[in-house]
Amino acid sequence: MTLFFSPQQRGFANTSIHVGVAKIDYTKTLTKKVQLAAGVKGTYTKSTSSSRIESMINQEWVNREETTQDILMKEAIGAAYATITTQINPALSLVLGARYEYANTRMSNPITGETTVNRRQGVLFPEISLSKKGSEESAWQLSYSKRISRPSYNDLASYVTYSDPTAVYTGNPLLLPTITHNIKIGYNYKGYTFSLLFNRDEHPIARYQLSEKPAANLLYVSPQNLLYQHNITLQVNLPWKVTDWWNMDYGFTGGLRQFKLDYTRVPVKKAYFGYTLNFNQSFKLPEDFTAELSGWYNSASYNGSVKVGGMGALNAGVKKELKNNWGSIQLAWTDILRTVHINVYYGTLTEEAFAIRNHVSINTESSVASVLKLTYTKSFGSGVTGPGKRDAGSKDEGARIRKD
Repeated sequence: MTLFFSPQQRGFANTSIHVGVAKIDYTKTLTKKVQLAAGVKGTYTKSTSSSRIESMINQEWVNREETTQDILMKEAIGAAYATITTQINPALSLVLGARYEYANTRMSNPITGETTVNRRQGVLFPEISLSKKGSEESAWQLSYSKRISRPSYNDLASYVTYSDPTAVYTGNPLLLPTITHNIKIGYNYKGYTFSLLFNRDEHPIARYQLSEKPAANLLYVSPQNLLYQHNITLQVNLPWKVTDWWNMDYGFTGGLRQFKLDYTRVPVKKAYFGYTLNFNQSFKLPEDFTAELSGWYNSASYNGSVKVGGMGALNAGVKKELKNNWGSIQLAWTDILRTVHINVYYGTLTEEAFAIRNHVSINTESSVASVLKLTYTKSFGSGVTGPGKRDAGSKDEGARIRKD
């Protein structure tokens, strides 16, 4: 234990990611009412990551073997898709599509040559969407889709960050991608929208979960896969124009959640009701002034086995448009009531690693002191147009590199 409780620790982490993408898209109008879109895409990723923590023992830096990680990952993904969009009649449209992906992921220790992951996965992702206009001011939508969300490269990387003598933050190279099934029923009337969604996530990813080393001498804080998560969600948006100078907008998203996980000491299944409320009120005032009052509230929820307490905020602002195109000045007051406190609870749902039972309270900037922002904005033109988009189909891969 001397190594764990050395008064000096230092960490090293190095990750390199190389991504190559090739993509071809094809579109064709088959008839006046039928359009075809198809394409193929190939992605090859190679990443290397190495990390460790050292402790100062007897005036020498000693490597902590239990924190040493070296990983070489090679991943090849091939995909092909086709989508047909048809206007059955002036009020009814149909979209039919399918995408097939085949992925080969291999991870190994570049020093020992030992293979830790050798996974091949081929999945078909169908999609169907039916839209119907009921009148000039109303419309219905019914859709089903199957999607895949791959772990970010940061979550897969073998970094280790010192937390305390017996705990480290780290990635999880064994993470599986999330497969999501979505069914949506939507209705729109005069800008009022109502949607009912049914989702099933297979292996959803939750970050900052607790697990322990088999030798029970080190705590890992890392992303983990849940077994599944089911959601039944109602989404409502209600805009309301009270007068020519007063507009209101209210939103609600909430429903039943159920998930199951097995990476804790005691596996657990949990069902709960969670929701988010938000509102916005805007006022047009004389002399080119506008004012705004907004707020939101998130109920208590779960991030994997970790409970996150409910919280909300009330915000206000006033804006002045200057004459002769001199821009605008805005004064904003964030979290007026200082209610954005983040409360995190470990061990309340099931028995965690090391039987940890903990409550962490995080005071955000606005909960400690009022946050007032004075902003001046002026436009110097309509914008600069470039030669066009040049992402070469690499948008999805770029999104997998988290900046936080």
